[in-house]
Amino acid sequence: MDDVRTKTIIKPTLYDSPPSKLSFITRIIRYLEPCNIGPSIIEDPTKLFSKAMAAMEEKEAEKAMQEGEDYLHSVMETAMDEFRKFEDEMERMLMAENSLQKKAKRMGNSMEKAANCPSKKSAMKGPSFRSKAHP
Repeated sequence: MDDVRTKTIIKPTLYDSPPSKLSFITRIIRYLEPCNIGPSIIEDPTKLFSKAMAAMEEKEAEKAMQEGEDYLHSVMETAMDEFRKFEDEMERMLMAENSLQKKAKRMGNSMEKAANCPSKKSAMKGPSFRSKAHP
């Protein structure tokens, strides 16, 4: 029969998943069982391991949350830049339209004055005495 203590115990790395780390602890417990080590002695390392795993998971969660916040910030900045560009373009279009309206109004006023000028001149002259319309 193969003795459990003769097998080499492979230490898990930082990147191993929690189940593989748990299997590592299980292998250690199996290794130590024949040595008459009670569960109370193994409890403390198990608690420490659990705390370490929880702390590691918390750090990973914080890192993931920070990455998410950074991505959201980046997307919001891009959206705000696009909005500012859109706003500037709309303002330029409105200014051009306003300028065109002012020019059209001035031209209309000039044409009105030009049309009214001959009628005012004829009204100022009054009726001509040489006109054959009055005998």
